[in-house]
Amino acid sequence: MDPVKALLVATLLAAACCADTVIMKDGRKLEGTVTDLGDDYAIKGKFGTVKVKKADVERVETAAAVDPVAKTKPLSGPERALLESAEALLESNQAADGLKSLAPLHEAVAAYDWDGQRRIRLLVSRLELRAGNRDRAAKEIAAWATLAPAQSRVSDSTRARLVTDSADGTWTVKEDDLKAYGGPPPAIGPQPLWDERVVAFALRVAAAKDEALGAKALEDARGFEKQDKVEALRFFRSSEQAYARANDISPGCCRTSQIAAVRGMFAMVLDLAVEADDQQMANSPLNVAFEMKANADGKLRFTPAGRAKFDQTRSAWNSHVERLQAHVKEIDELQKRFPEEVARQQGLVDRVHTALKDMVPKIRAAFAKQAQEHN
Repeated sequence: MDPVKALLVATLLAAACCADTVIMKDGRKLEGTVTDLGDDYAIKGKFGTVKVKKADVERVETAAAVDPVAKTKPLSGPERALLESAEALLESNQAADGLKSLAPLHEAVAAYDWDGQRRIRLLVSRLELRAGNRDRAAKEIAAWATLAPAQSRVSDSTRARLVTDSADGTWTVKEDDLKAYGGPPPAIGPQPLWDERVVAFALRVAAAKDEALGAKALEDARGFEKQDKVEALRFFRSSEQAYARANDISPGCCRTSQIAAVRGMFAMVLDLAVEADDQQMANSPLNVAFEMKANADGKLRFTPAGRAKFDQTRSAWNSHVERLQAHVKEIDELQKRFPEEVARQQGLVDRVHTALKDMVPKIRAAFAKQAQEHN
């Protein structure tokens, strides 16, 4: 793999800062900042806060966030002036001189706070681009995006991808995009990515296109909602992912639409989980009779037809349980990200968790017992 792209992949997979984890007695895990409210815990995640009863909590695992820049310093006045001077050299096409002037700051970049690191690395990447060093520029911005705070990570990763995907450090402004999204840059055709106006426009286009993808997927999901829940869920997922990218690149641009996709996704996955639970119960030895007859010693044994039905029923039951497990896992992931939305249907959520935790082991044991006693 291209080393620049490898670094970008690492950027996109970089984890956010640590969070507390609340382990519920029913097996669920909720992540976020935990506040003790007496009889309850409040768990504040990225998309909201949910309260849980302490009586329902198994334990709380705290993981204090480690801030890599906690002991760093802000840029001083002279250092900010040096950045401004290097910016002027960039604009006057003296990138080599700009890089030389920033070398001391760049070598000590880890000594500065988030804002300082970002300003230094972004300016160095722009200077490298103008100097024709596309790979160095991509590595520089990707290195920053790996460490960036959550609020700018996707935007900076998208910026890094723009550079990585460009063979010559430019991004092509299309006439249709300029008409649709307006604003600078004024020219159509290849434009230099060292120009912040070009990057801002490219990010705006990227967010708008993700928003359009989200809207189309949401429309498709609505079309399947009543006739094919599995297909509807697939489109709701795609919609939420597209809206999430757009919101990360351009914060708040389509938050309401993203929540609409989340609600549709949650409704589908919860319905499918309940269906899987109903089907695994219907295919259990508690509800299905198998043909048997007594042998010479008086013990009941499966007839050939009974044995075939038993095997078929157990296979179907296992399939339904696998579906139930997959759907409950997705519900748990949604609960971490959107606790308030999941809390609206807490009764059904608790039902499928209970089925997975209590009923499935009992039914599995019943199958094993019948297989042992009647074969």
